[in-house]
Amino acid sequence: MLGGGAVTAGLLARPGILHAGSDEVAAKAEPQRGKVKIREVQSASIEDEYVCNLIKITTDSGLSGIGEARCKIPVQKQVKAFNTLVVGEDPLRVDYLTRKMMAATKHPSKMDIGVIAGIETALWDLAGKILNTPTYNLLGGACRDKIKVYYDLAPADAPKTTEPALWVECAQRARKGGFKAMKIDIYRGGGDVPEWVRILQAIRADLGPEMLLGVEFHWRLNSGQTDSFIAMTEELNLWFIEDPMRYDANLAHYQRLTAAGKIPIVALEQMLTLKSFHEMLEKRMCTIIEPDAQYCGGLLALKRVADLGELYGMDTLCHNMCSPVGTYAQAHACATIHKFVAMENACADHVIQHEGSLYQDGCLFLNDKPGLGIELNEDYCRKHLSKGSSFFGR
Repeated sequence: MLGGGAVTAGLLARPGILHAGSDEVAAKAEPQRGKVKIREVQSASIEDEYVCNLIKITTDSGLSGIGEARCKIPVQKQVKAFNTLVVGEDPLRVDYLTRKMMAATKHPSKMDIGVIAGIETALWDLAGKILNTPTYNLLGGACRDKIKVYYDLAPADAPKTTEPALWVECAQRARKGGFKAMKIDIYRGGGDVPEWVRILQAIRADLGPEMLLGVEFHWRLNSGQTDSFIAMTEELNLWFIEDPMRYDANLAHYQRLTAAGKIPIVALEQMLTLKSFHEMLEKRMCTIIEPDAQYCGGLLALKRVADLGELYGMDTLCHNMCSPVGTYAQAHACATIHKFVAMENACADHVIQHEGSLYQDGCLFLNDKPGLGIELNEDYCRKHLSKGSSFFGR
C-alpha cells in the first residue's frame, strides 16, 4: 500500500517539535472569535539551499499566522499589493480572501499565485489558532496519523559524474536518515540512458528491493530515450518516472505510457490552477499527479486538486520545495487527502524550532496543537535573511 499512514482515532504528537502552549493560544483566541481583524501581511526571505519566502499575518488581537510562499521568487511587491486587499478583513474567511486576491489579478502569474499560496497558508494557521484546532481539522479532518516523506537528493549535493559508486554514497543518505522512499534526479551527473541504468542498478543492489526508488528527468528526454530507459529498467522495480518529456510535444506518448502501465508516470508539478489540472487529467497523461500547495494557490487548492485526481483514479504525490514551514503546512492538507502517496522532504530545517530530526522512520508526524503547530526559530531566520529582506518589517 502506497498511502502515508493508517487512519487512527487521534493523531500522534510530533516528537521533538517545540511550540507555544495550546492553553496560551486558546486564552488569547477565545474572546476574539468573530472579532479578529487582519492588521498586516509581511514577508521574510531566508537564504538557505534556495531562498525560502515566509509570510506572516498579524491581527489586532495579538494572534498571528505563519505561511510560506513559492520559493525563488521576489515576493515583496506582491505581498504589499495583496496586503491592501486583506487588511481589516476577518481571517476566518480563508476561501473568500483567497478568491478575492486571485480576482484582483486578471491573469495570475506564478509569482502572484505563489504569494497568494503563502498568505492562504498563514490564514489557515491563524484560523486554527482562533478556533483552537489543528489546521487539518479545518480542511476536512485527518485520515492518517503520519505523512510519508520521500528523500530527494539536493541538486547541489548530486554527483557531477556518472560514477555509480558516488551516486550510491549519496543514495545511502536516505537510508541513514530513516527514509523508506527516495527520488533521484539522475540526469544531473551527465551521461546517457545506459549510464543512468548502471547507476540505478548499483543503487538498487546496495539499498535492496525494499527502498522505493523514483527517478526524475525535468522534461529532458525525448520519446526514444524515454522508451529505452523504461525498457532497460524493468527489472529494477522503479517506484515511478517523473516528467521524462515535455508535455506539449509528447502528450500522445505520455498517454501510451500511462495506458501500458509498465511504470507509474508522475507529472503536473508546474500546473497553477484547478482548470489546468482538470484539462490535463482529462487527457489521462499520467498515473500519479504531483501538485504543490505553494505552486497551485494554497492548501485548499491542493486538496481540491487531489480530490479531482481521485475522481480520475489517480494518487497524489506532493511536490515540495519549502522550508519546514511550507512542508508542515502542506502536510496538514496531505493528512486529509484519501489517495495520498508521499511528500518530498524539506530544506532549511532550522527555520522552525525543533529537536532532533524532523522525520522519524521516513515520516512527518503532525501534532494536535492549534493551527500548523509550529514556531519559527527567529534567531536562525534573522541570521539568514536574504539580501534586501527584512524580518517581517523589522
